[in-house]
Amino acid sequence: MNILILQFQNSGGPEAFGDTLKACGATLDICNFDSGGTLPAGIDGYDGLLVLGGVMNAHDDADYPYLGDVAAMIAEFHHAARPVLGICLGAQLIARALGGRAYFHNVPEVGFVEVSLNGEAAADPLLAGLGTSRHIMEWHYQTFDMPPGSHLLATSELCRNQIYRVGEATYGFQCHFEVSQAMIQDWTASSLSSLPDDDYHNSFVATIDDQIDHHISGSLAFCETIAARWTDFIGARRAA
Repeated sequence: MNILILQFQNSGGPEAFGDTLKACGATLDICNFDSGGTLPAGIDGYDGLLVLGGVMNAHDDADYPYLGDVAAMIAEFHHAARPVLGICLGAQLIARALGGRAYFHNVPEVGFVEVSLNGEAAADPLLAGLGTSRHIMEWHYQTFDMPPGSHLLATSELCRNQIYRVGEATYGFQCHFEVSQAMIQDWTASSLSSLPDDDYHNSFVATIDDQIDHHISGSLAFCETIAARWTDFIGARRAA
């Protein structure tokens, strides 16, 4: 099983999600644009596509000209019914690729946030049995309109569109469920000089260690379950 991973910045790899994918037998082919990577010529040879997060916005083609090609590749995987999963920017790029749009949200969402799973999630192949809520890491300033035909699976208080599915095999996760503790600490440390000096972000910085202590184990368990199920899901569709 070969999974193509699109990575947009060196500090934004697949982390805990990638570790479980490999433990489940998947081969990961990472295209890291931040290190000069380029998209493959097509989707042949790939059983699934993972699109990660990044600091850019989903329509920032002027500064990141490869984004249009990324959107086109997402659409190609989707229309070929090969599984796609996008995280944060990846979820926004799926929306762009399939007829939605991404745009700046009215409020930021940073830190561990309660994500509520709805009744449709209870019957979803990736989310069934995972309860009604989880605290998952967020770090985004944009949101998106879901593309036509989407099924909303989870929400949060500040940002409604958290997890969605388009068709049977394309998933978008606004939340950063892939993160490890080390990744969160690295992101926080490297962003201290650039975060706005306001109550919201100051509270995030002041409490992030406590947030990690309370929520990282549950987040990692959620990640491992999603990764294992997604690997099984890809394998089943490949066999069919």
